Amino acid sequence: MPQKSLKTKILILGPVKGGKTAISNYLADSAEVIGKDYRPTQGVRIVEFESNELELDGERVDAEVELWDCSGDRKFESCWPAIRHGTNGAILVVNPEQATGEQLLLWYNEFVQKIGLRQEHVLVLLHHTSEQTNDSAIADFKLPSQMQGIVCIPSNIDREGEALRLEFNNFLCNVITDTKGRETDCAKRTALLLLNKTEQNSIQTPKTSPVYESFMNVL
Repeated sequence: MPQKSLKTKILILGPVKGGKTAISNYLADSAEVIGKDYRPTQGVRIVEFESNELELDGERVDAEVELWDCSGDRKFESCWPAIRHGTNGAILVVNPEQATGEQLLLWYNEFVQKIGLRQEHVLVLLHHTSEQTNDSAIADFKLPSQMQGIVCIPSNIDREGEALRLEFNNFLCNVITDTKGRETDCAKRTALLLLNKTEQNSIQTPKTSPVYESFMNVL
């Protein structure tokens, strides 16, 4: 039986002009061309793609990924509750030459803390380009104390794109492992409720019946 494709929603967040759209397009292999002229995202832009390069417990899994490329402009703050809904993970993107770690706290508090995302489901990317690379700005960048423990890595699409993709796949595996675990727990609870209801209604379910066997496979 083919492996069920898991659906995952990842938010791409951070201050304006951080490189969120470029990161989103690269990870999704989007054909959309982004020119050198800055074009701010209006509200949110959703990029969908399928990832089949993931391996969990020695088994290949497919994932339907939604990347929500969110505007860094606070004028869209009224949309944030809707954007947060159903989120499985978040990637905070920042240009270390233009912003500090403290400026990520807004996004961390609003989109990580408020929905209780685990640290393993959050990734910080220090985005820079080949044309404008300041190694000292990357080395000096520090996350605030509230965000200590979150993985924070440099990101250069032009020179180290494959390294970014590998890091993203590892991040995605962490997110999907938790999502898959919650779906399994939910299936088990549903099966137990159905079995209890069957017993309460005094309906005999033979242990050799397909219904009984399907319950046991879930449990």
